[in-house]
Amino acid sequence: MVASIGRNGAAALACLIACACRASPAVEVPFDLSGNHVFVEARVRGEILSFVFDTGAEGTVIDTAASRRLGLTATGSSRVVGALGETRIPVMAGLSIELGALHLEDVTAAFIPLEHLEEVLGRPLDGIIGGDVLRDRVVAIDYDRAMISIHDRDAFSFEGWGSACPLTGRAGSSRVGGTLELLDGTVIEGDFAVDSGANQYLELAAPFVRRERLAARVGATYSVPGRALTGATTKKRVGHVRRFSFCGFEVPGAKGTLPVGLSNASAGVLGQGTVAGLLGNGILRKFNTVFDTRRARMFLRPNRYFGDELPLDASGLFLIRTREGSVVVDATVSASPSADAGILPGDVLTRIDGDVIADLPLDVIRVRLSEVPALRTLEVVRDGVARSVELRLRRLGTH
Repeated sequence: MVASIGRNGAAALACLIACACRASPAVEVPFDLSGNHVFVEARVRGEILSFVFDTGAEGTVIDTAASRRLGLTATGSSRVVGALGETRIPVMAGLSIELGALHLEDVTAAFIPLEHLEEVLGRPLDGIIGGDVLRDRVVAIDYDRAMISIHDRDAFSFEGWGSACPLTGRAGSSRVGGTLELLDGTVIEGDFAVDSGANQYLELAAPFVRRERLAARVGATYSVPGRALTGATTKKRVGHVRRFSFCGFEVPGAKGTLPVGLSNASAGVLGQGTVAGLLGNGILRKFNTVFDTRRARMFLRPNRYFGDELPLDASGLFLIRTREGSVVVDATVSASPSADAGILPGDVLTRIDGDVIADLPLDVIRVRLSEVPALRTLEVVRDGVARSVELRLRRLGTH
């Protein structure tokens, strides 16, 4: 599930898939790690498209505009239950997708407008793919080499990968057991959806938050916006825990705390109470990972990112990049550096520390706004008038 962006509707796509495939015993597909998302190129009807590889997606999604450009025609529709309700989406059966030398045949894809996610990601997005690749194969995501390798499940050697970590659920909705250590030292257990499409570190499901009364146990919280798969705007609170543990590994947070989103979803994955939350790619990217979903297990090996401090926004700015290339303020956090500086939703950023914003990837801008202590100078345009503002970055929810 691409998530940062509120991907609660993705699990409902399970009914969309029928996949028969032919492939060599091992296929390698390079990927681009942008922010916390894994981007791969795949070919559909002769055109190369940009997909997010998403272990939390049970079905394949293609952007509505891309489907029209390719001349794809819906053959039916399907019901999707998302964070904010129910909707019906067009689907097409019998689609062929080439992912490197792997040929996915007879795929059923959902057509959903993805421009709203493209704006948040800050780069072109034509689709989402995951479960169709994971099903009936062994899939290794190697962040050190920026490579996905796809194997026949009987041909892959697990030697040297250590102990298997058990999974529950289906390909595209796999779950793993984990424990949260709260700020007061209390430990809480739960099952977490393994979701490389989720940008965040951890997002906790609304029923789990209510049951454990977490809103009052995660320190000072602040509100952040999100985008659901279907385009709906969502809101969640962000608090902190001490650490998260799963599969024998501990993930401590920066400065002793780890940010966690507190979902208020009433439907979908984060609203149904079937999981404690989403384990996002902010944490998963610290491990080279092998998924063996047919045998309900995965293997983890710490990689070069394992010891890195988790970057956390320190500005209170939530930015999008329009298809025209402008970087626009989508929202600000109250009582944050951006709010203190008088920045408002709709303002356009043109420079950061003298560098032209248009020349920088959105994820690079976000990294610059996560570095503390630091003083950032921004050029902001409102109603055609440019002004310079200074942001003294600080950890949100800690002051």
